[in-house]
Formats: sequence, C-alpha cells, structure tokens
Amino acid sequence: MNEYKIHVDSDVYDDKGNYITRINIMWFIEEIEEAKLYDEYVDAIVEKPKDEKSPIKYNAKKFAKILKDLLKFREKIKLSIEETKKLFKDDIKMLKEIEEEEDQAMKYKKIIEEIDKRNVKYIVMKPVHRKHIL
Repeated sequence: MNEYKIHVDSDVYDDKGNYITRINIMWFIEEIEEAKLYDEYVDAIVEKPKDEKSPIKYNAKKFAKILKDLLKFREKIKLSIEETKKLFKDDIKMLKEIEEEEDQAMKYKKIIEEIDKRNVKYIVMKPVHRKHIL
C-alpha cells in the first residue's frame, strides 16, 4: 500500500495567532475561480508559501472583501443549489457534501466578523495535511 498526504483543509488564524476556523481550501479555490475573483485573490496575498506545508499570509481587508464577494456569488446561485438538492434528494452522501459546502459559507461569515471585530491586519491560512492510504 502506498501512503500519500493531501492538502484539503486550511486552518485560519488572525495575525496574532488566534484560531478562527477551518475551511476546505479546494472548495475555496474552486469558488474563487467560479466567481472570477482570482486576480483579487492573488492581490490579497502578502506572503506566498515556501512549500506545500507553509502558511499563506493575506491582507485581512482584501481577504474579507473576497469572502463578501463569494457570499454574494453564492446568493446568486442559491436557486441552483436548491435544485441540486432536489435532484439528489435520495443520495445521502451527495446531500452531506452540499451541506458541508453550505457550512463553508457560514465559516466565511465568521472570518469576516472576526476580521472586523479584532481589527486584524493579516489572515494566515495554514494547511492541514491528511494521510491517505492507497
């Protein structure tokens, strides 16, 4: 059996090292691409990772704006999400994944609130690696 690590989640911290939440980085990047916010995302990066285990540092205000734009984008496609739920109403696994994606939106809101509440300058996302066995 082969073992490999994959990076799916990232823990989100403020600039003082206080934990905020954990998000699915794959969904986050997919949503950025779907919402056509890639340029804004790149612009928000203050410090790029040195390797796959290194954290990424973002300008908190720009990061919050991206999250707000993602939430607006999600509102626009909400009807399509509801239709997808109806389509897969008997597929428990798929419904669970849709719920987890909706959960991610709540995490975006939490990050925005924490940036505003704590007057944060930077957001740091640290990758969480999971071991998978083939």
